Amino acid sequence: MEEDILKKTFKRLKQKNADLNNVLDTRCQNCCQNLALEQNFRTTPGSPNPSDSSLKYLSSPFSWSVYSHPDYPGLLIVKGAFSPAGLTDLLSNVLLEYPAGLGMVQDTSGHHVRSNLSCLGTTYPEGKSYWSTDDDQGNSLIDKLRWISTGYHFDWTKREYREGFRSPFPEDMADIGHNIVKRLKICGDLKPDSAIVNFYHPGDTLSFHQDELEWDLSKPLVSISLGLPGMLCVGGTKKVTPTPPHSTHSW
Repeated sequence: MEEDILKKTFKRLKQKNADLNNVLDTRCQNCCQNLALEQNFRTTPGSPNPSDSSLKYLSSPFSWSVYSHPDYPGLLIVKGAFSPAGLTDLLSNVLLEYPAGLGMVQDTSGHHVRSNLSCLGTTYPEGKSYWSTDDDQGNSLIDKLRWISTGYHFDWTKREYREGFRSPFPEDMADIGHNIVKRLKICGDLKPDSAIVNFYHPGDTLSFHQDELEWDLSKPLVSISLGLPGMLCVGGTKKVTPTPPHSTHSW
């Protein structure tokens, strides 16, 4: 029987005093020796659109450091994509605005906000935020919030995206995804229309999974890490493929 490297790695990293000596970290020169710095991505992005909302978030592409891994073609790790002020503004939006209604679902499901709470039947009080709302035990709902989806929502029962099950997609999020991909020159005109915002509390983890149900698998996935440092593992095509963990940072 083949050894499940993914499961073994995940179990090891969840330990309280896990050995992090083999973690790839772009902030440490000795910790990213297996990564290749992609100098060819540092090109002029062209004249920006004055109405582009991502301009207040992203830094100049000339300050970006883009890394690839020889064993994982297609994986790009971007360091320094956001300006310090842009990170603060984006984090504020994610924590304050997105939970307050950007996930309004335009269907007959009765959900006011598409999140793990709405799927569990928790209602969102009109005019209040997750930060100020107490449940029956006197806890803020933000303590229970784990994810919010916006744009096209994934139907976990049927395991599919479908027309009619969607909400307005935040313009700033769409512009950020579009411009990151454009500046990296890894595909044509990307128009993001779906996102899941995960909220990780102390001790939370997200198990290994595959993103294979999107409508167009030729388009890249853009993952943005905000807040405290975390650990990201990217696997190969088989569970026996070694998966080097990457340390993710907002800054």
